[in-house]
Amino acid sequence: MYPVSADDSLRTAFVSFLKPDGTVVGGGVLVTDENAVVSVLTCAHVINMALGRHQFASDKPTSAR
Repeated sequence: MYPVSADDSLRTAFVSFLKPDGTVVGGGVLVTDENAVVSVLTCAHVINMALGRHQFASDKPTSAR
């Protein structure tokens, strides 16, 4: 097994958000807490765009498509 560098750790922490057609609409990062619970940190406009909504929509999405 190869040693893991800081660069490798950073690369594996990034995620991409895609539209259903595969177009990248934004990114995020994986974060963990002391219990190894993983969450993705991103911006609301990225989620809106991935769901096909207006990027500044402020209402709660009803479901993912």
